[in-house]
Amino acid sequence: MAASAIGSPDRLAALTRSGLADHRSEEPFDRAARLATRVLGVPVSVLSAVGADRQDFKAQIGLGGWAARECGTPLSHSFCRHVVASGAPLRIEDARREPLFASNPAVEELNIVAYMGVPVRDRDGHVLGSFCAISDAPRAWTDDDLANLTDIAAGIESEIALRALAQAEKNQRETFRAVLDELPVGVVVAEVPGGRLALANQNAGAILGDDLQIGEVAEYARLGARHADGRRYRAGDYPLVRSAVAGEAIENEAMHYRRESGEVRQLHVSSRRIATHPPLAVASFVDVTEKLAAAEALAQRDRRLSRFHQTTGEGIIEIGADDRILSLNGRVREDLARLRGICDADPLIGDPIQSLEIEVTQGLGRPLSLARCSGEMQCYRHETAEGRHLDVRVVPDTDGSVLMVLRDVTEERRLAEGQQLLTQELNHRVKNLFAIVSGMVGMTARASATPAEMGRSLRDRIQALSRAHDMIRPVAGADPDASSGDVSVSALASTILSPHLTFESDTVMFEGPSVMLAASAATNMALLFHEMATNAAKHGALSVPDGVLRVTWAVDGPILVIDWVERGAPARPVPERAGFGTTLIGMVAESQLRGEVTRDWLEGGLHCRFRLPLAIVGGRSR
Repeated sequence: MAASAIGSPDRLAALTRSGLADHRSEEPFDRAARLATRVLGVPVSVLSAVGADRQDFKAQIGLGGWAARECGTPLSHSFCRHVVASGAPLRIEDARREPLFASNPAVEELNIVAYMGVPVRDRDGHVLGSFCAISDAPRAWTDDDLANLTDIAAGIESEIALRALAQAEKNQRETFRAVLDELPVGVVVAEVPGGRLALANQNAGAILGDDLQIGEVAEYARLGARHADGRRYRAGDYPLVRSAVAGEAIENEAMHYRRESGEVRQLHVSSRRIATHPPLAVASFVDVTEKLAAAEALAQRDRRLSRFHQTTGEGIIEIGADDRILSLNGRVREDLARLRGICDADPLIGDPIQSLEIEVTQGLGRPLSLARCSGEMQCYRHETAEGRHLDVRVVPDTDGSVLMVLRDVTEERRLAEGQQLLTQELNHRVKNLFAIVSGMVGMTARASATPAEMGRSLRDRIQALSRAHDMIRPVAGADPDASSGDVSVSALASTILSPHLTFESDTVMFEGPSVMLAASAATNMALLFHEMATNAAKHGALSVPDGVLRVTWAVDGPILVIDWVERGAPARPVPERAGFGTTLIGMVAESQLRGEVTRDWLEGGLHCRFRLPLAIVGGRSR
């Protein structure tokens, strides 16, 4: 086995199945370790399970220190991993003189000098670990030493194989029982020839209840089963007993089973012997109580369907193969009374469909013919003279008759048109957003020195847009200019500024009346606040612990005035030229919002004033 095979998924899965890596002391393995120390005359013997990154000691004798307490070591300290990697025995007389092992930490930390280990395999040939003998002094291992250690390891492999077989048998039993329990029928098994109950699946218990706990054949008599004609089952009458005792094969015998609760279940029972060792008899039964009840329910459904036809809001006309009226439901009768003044429509039964003289039947000819020829439902729309929209379905039957179903979809049509209008408005807003982002990408690219700087700047600006968008989502069915809620200057400013508050001692003040913004203006205002905050966080009041930012706003006639005042900012000269942030702020304020921007570089910080037309930003007091 190559060294890379230590991490083989198949080997590691086999190791997990073996249970060797669980540290739990077990006598068969401990006995093998004790035997190895006596036979070989060594102070230490270890059964090591080698995992992907450590070795675990399933059994160990004589090992001390931290490795004994932790029942294992990292692979960096492992000699056994070389046995697993090669799949062959390993003998080392003096690890201190072996180039491959002299630097192993276990030589000094665990005093491992002489080592001999042999592979420990499972029955499928996977090398799970190593069984080894260790000495704290040099030793020339003999062939007899190797043979003795190999023989003891063979006993360990036999124990592992026996456990694997026992686990496989247990898994088979559990699988068989799980499959049995998943069957949709009740299954009971009895011994042959005595008939004693041996096994029952969960469905059998669910159907028969607690009565199922029986023993000898004589006890069957106390079960509450009766024949279809009402006679009580005697002990020897049960299908399972008859198959067990006499070998009789029974198919779908009807049985009425009364539980202790008094509930009666109707069963169909089948039973026969099966050729197992020892032989068994198996009975299966299906609870048909619901099936029989469903047949009765079907008849009731037909009666309810007839009543439904008379009370549903859809008009239903049944037309025979000869195009004559077979039935009219209540909705059609109401329409006849309203449109034609016919209060009693019964005389129309048997007349040609055209005798109804209602608009919707005028376009019926082609759909009626197609439905009968294709055997598939045909649909068409009809608009009445009153401006109502009808959805007409022509549903054919195999005998040539059809059902003509009329549904008024006028209100649905109005809602669909409203939804389409809303979708168009959303598309319009998305296109505007794409235009903003496209311009932002170009300007950011031109102003950024490195891709990383561009990525950070662009990501921050898009996140600002995202936060603003979360505050202005349109509401389905609302006016196109409406939003998911009022967007105030205060809420928008605090949302955009929050990521830039980097010091615990930040002092940021917002003050102004409650002014609400239109959705389109809020998107641009989000960019404006973001750029101002970014500049303040880089060079201004938000870049130092003692900086103070005051954002105030007021309404001056038709103008919204916003003052951005920084104090305590680091001293810096007035920029000789406008940077990218300043350019973007000017573009948003002046081009997008049709406003004005003035900047004063005062001692201790920047004072920036925005004058924005209320007609553009949609500002309104609340």
